[in-house]
Order: sequence, then structure tokens, then C-alpha cells
Amino acid sequence: MKGSSKFILVLLLIAGCARHQRPNRGAAATPAGTASATVSSSNTSPRTNAALFTVISRGPHHRVWASVTWHTNGLGRLIARTNSYTELASGMARLRQGSWVETTTDIYPAEGGATATNTGHQVFFAVNPNVSEALRLTTPDGKVLSSHVLSLSYFDASTGSNAVIAELHDSVGQITDSNKVLYPAALQGDCIADIEYENKKSGLEQNIVIKTRPPSPIEYSMNPSSTLIQVWSEFVNTPAPVIAGETPMESGVIDQHLDFGAMKMGPGKAFFAGQSGKSRARVFKQWVNADNRAFLVEQTPVQKFAAEIQSLPAYSPGTGTNFCPSSKWQPAAPNELAPGRFSPPA
Repeated sequence: MKGSSKFILVLLLIAGCARHQRPNRGAAATPAGTASATVSSSNTSPRTNAALFTVISRGPHHRVWASVTWHTNGLGRLIARTNSYTELASGMARLRQGSWVETTTDIYPAEGGATATNTGHQVFFAVNPNVSEALRLTTPDGKVLSSHVLSLSYFDASTGSNAVIAELHDSVGQITDSNKVLYPAALQGDCIADIEYENKKSGLEQNIVIKTRPPSPIEYSMNPSSTLIQVWSEFVNTPAPVIAGETPMESGVIDQHLDFGAMKMGPGKAFFAGQSGKSRARVFKQWVNADNRAFLVEQTPVQKFAAEIQSLPAYSPGTGTNFCPSSKWQPAAPNELAPGRFSPPA
């Protein structure tokens, strides 16, 4: 079965990444809490007993695996040899009651929405994205980032003109996989887009999935070669990030590196997922303060995907709805959702 074409803009909010360490192997490898040992034995036959690797220590971004094997030397003495290695990945464990425990990315229905509580960060997803704190993320160091997507827009970098092409509307959240939340047709106007979140051990990913063909920038008196497509999100009651660096881009805009402490906003990407494969482009980020409000603007040049965008289905009245069932997770005629709660996977 052929997949449908869609244009996806991705934002990544990631935890502090693990740094590379060289694995520790061999007889001299003695991780914390273990030691090489020598014991006497009357058995003079050389032998080796292999043991399974087990986790002996862990931290937020690593865990140490060790295995002890016993060898009989030429004098008939048993020698224990410890082999160990360190596995690295962001967000592997979180602190619970003073101990590091394994993280999982599952999202569960909760009062007023859905939550993910077993990663280093914790996330609350409101039932309706069209509220002030539709997304509330608590970082591992206790900062609370509350936000909602506002709109899709065009921005012509050569003239400074802009136009909104889709605004936030009411939608009903769906848990479409164990770690994903979808707000179908949450952005509507001159095109239709879904808002999707994917919870990961390393952080949270926000996807804006454009489902219908947006008008050409020419229809807004803009130059397609200098126009960017933007996603605007507003952050409320959120500490401002540290602008850790700025990279000037050829399109005339800058890409900022946003540091919230234990979590950073990493590089974003845009790609067209269609029958002919994927085209990719970088998504630039910029933190904007205006009228005592804080916004995150993500943008990428329209021209990068000009041909692919034409293959999206045309928008027509009635294309957007406040409930768009997923063929994988929702029945053909979905039952009415319980007030104030998500619909879990079928």
C-alpha cells in the first residue's frame, strides 16, 4: 500500500548528552563495587566458567556492565577475571527516592490529558492543544517549560513581510503509540497540519505534519526564493533560555542554540515523507520577545521543498476537522471521548 505524502517540521528538545568514554575491558578492568579475586581450589583441571553481563552501576546517561569469569591457572588456583564496559546514551536513568532507575517513554491517560513520568524529564499533554499550557515539560533540574503552538506562517526575508497560513484550532489528543501524542488537524487555515509529539529517553520531539498543500508565497505577494515557512509557539511562565550561540544562515536568518540548563533545543529538521523518499533541510530556531510575550520561531526555506509541496493534496473546505481518526489506532466510527481525557491506543 502506498504511503501518503506529508511535509514534516521537527523540533528536538534534548537532555544533556552522554560523552564518549572508552570501554574498559580485560583482566585489569575493575568497575566500582567489584574486584578481581583469587581463591584456592583442589581442582587442577584448567576450566573457564563464563558469566552473563549484569548492570553494576548506572547514572543519568550511562550504565556499567560487568561479567566475572573464573580461570584455573597452571598452579591449580582459581582466578576471577572481571570484564566490564560502559554503555552510553542520553536519558538512560532517572533518580527515584535516591536511586537511579531505568527510564521508559510510555505516555498514559491522565486527568485533563496525558502524562509521561518515567523519563528524566516529565511531560503533561492537555486534551486540547488550543489552550495556554497545552504542553508542560519539567526538566531534570526542575525547570517548567509551558507552551502551545500558535500558527504556521510565511516570512519573506527580503522584505520583512509575513502572513499566517494556518492557525491553532480545537482538536482532541490521541495516544497513537506508547510514546506518541497526536492532535489531528490542530492547525487550520489555507492548509491543514497535525501536531505530533514523541517522547524519547533523550528528550521530547515536536512534529508539525503538513497534510494539505499550502498556497504559493506568490499568492501573498512574496518571493518564493526568499520566503521561509515558520512555526510559531508561545511559551508562558517559562524561564528564558541562555542563547548559547548564533549561526548566520544563507537565507538571511540566524539559528540560535537554546540552553535551558539540563535540556537544550537541538538542531531541527524538515523533510518531505512521500513515495519517492525523503528530502531534508535544516530548521532554524530563534527565541523572540515581543509585547511582554515569549515565542519560539522555527523556520526553513520554502524553496527547499517547492516541488515536493506541489504533490500534497489540495486544501478544500471541510478538509480540516476537529477530530481526525487514525486508521491504525481509532475505529472507523470512534466512540465519544471521555471528557477531559485522551483516547488510549486500541
